[in-house]
Amino acid sequence: MDRAHWRPPSTAPPDGQQQDTVPVTEGVLPEILISRPGMIVVHKPPGWEVDSVANDNDAKSLSLFLQEHFALEECPVLHSSSFGFGFVHRLDVASSGLVLVATTFQGLFSLQWQKNLYEISREYQVVSYHLEPLLRRTVDARVSARGIKVSRTLTEETGKPAASHLRTVAHLQGGAAPEFRYCIIVIRIHTGRRHQIRAHTRSIGHPTACDGWYAPSAVYITSTSDQSGAPPTRAWVRTPRWDGELTAPPKELEGQVHAEKGMDVRTDTGIGIF
Repeated sequence: MDRAHWRPPSTAPPDGQQQDTVPVTEGVLPEILISRPGMIVVHKPPGWEVDSVANDNDAKSLSLFLQEHFALEECPVLHSSSFGFGFVHRLDVASSGLVLVATTFQGLFSLQWQKNLYEISREYQVVSYHLEPLLRRTVDARVSARGIKVSRTLTEETGKPAASHLRTVAHLQGGAAPEFRYCIIVIRIHTGRRHQIRAHTRSIGHPTACDGWYAPSAVYITSTSDQSGAPPTRAWVRTPRWDGELTAPPKELEGQVHAEKGMDVRTDTGIGIF
């Protein structure tokens, strides 16, 4: 199948609503990589939302992208919010990776059945802060999300069961600060809770890089231009790990993240700290 080429309409958000701060990656559009009867695999760039529910943010809606490519008469499931627009799973807006999408109702129920039986494996490549000493580990910690979109997912005993299997594939050092260290981790999730990877990596002291929402207070995030201002918008999580795909982090990561010790959150200004 040819690659899909589509540009979202240029529309302003409705009055009284605030536009999402994660921009669509310049010049990068979603691509349909695989097409099979009843299903497709779409590559989602950063800044696009896997909107399995009705969403007013048309400018980067993955469901609208697919609706432009597949007619209602051809694939009604892709046009139905009652069936999640055919999406079998989600991927965070700031992340990039592959999204499995059903194009028929038969395909949707078949894929959901396989997912519920844990027959679909999901692997993620994550850039995290600090050096992970263990080659392999399993994080088996319950997680709880107390809001739909505005709250962080927390690891706590009252949450839902969640398990992530981690394998460290690289340790790296560089960036603008000499003490800047991070690691690349491949994660296979057994469950698929909201923000599970970000919550689990944070719980073991390795929050995802450039992710101010889940970074602890010891992490200092800046922009590359003037070392001040809002934190970078891209969270370094992508899926899956393909053979031969793993490389050093892109240049845009350099200079964005600094590990700072003893920072006084009360006196610091102009940076993203939680």
